Amino acid sequence: MNSRHPVFLVCAVSIAFLGVGFPATPLWDEDEPRFAAIAETMLTTGDWVVPRYNDTLAVDKPVLMHWCMAVCYAVFGVSEFSARLPSVIATLLTALALLRAGMHWFNTPTGVIAALAYVGCLLVGIESHAATPDAILTALCTWATLLVAEAILPLPGRTAPLRMTVSRAALVGGLLGLGVLCKGPIGFVGPLAVLMPWAWSIAVADR
Repeated sequence: MNSRHPVFLVCAVSIAFLGVGFPATPLWDEDEPRFAAIAETMLTTGDWVVPRYNDTLAVDKPVLMHWCMAVCYAVFGVSEFSARLPSVIATLLTALALLRAGMHWFNTPTGVIAALAYVGCLLVGIESHAATPDAILTALCTWATLLVAEAILPLPGRTAPLRMTVSRAALVGGLLGLGVLCKGPIGFVGPLAVLMPWAWSIAVADR
């Protein structure tokens, strides 16, 4: 199995699994129709800065989910499929992050199993079919954590970890910033609550 095949395998299986019941599922609960309506208003009015719902300000939730939905509306048309597509893409990106982590620190089969086990979880399946920001937040936090972990933990075959370059640090900062736009302060507090003690413990152990 070469390095390309695991990515294709994870993508193919994940898309097949995530596609089950996806187009036919109507919007439900309170949040999904609200997010979808705000995104549609952005698209029809051209105002992508101030979110509105029924002609009133809708600033109780961060704006990233609305933007993602509005982009999908612009490309694929206004529908339940378009409203839920950001969550599906985010779930796939999280699976690819787990694949990368497993391949880096263990081996290719471990990475593939980790990615597919994640996609096969019941709650992940529910969130990936929901027009809500949770799947996007998970993807952003997972990739930010992975990129920092690669810079502080040695990879197999290396005596030292990858360096935290300016470009890597900027990418991590951008992901955390998008996390804030996705669901507020938890977008950076969550990953930092894990990464800062972890980095500190490694620094202390290396003394």
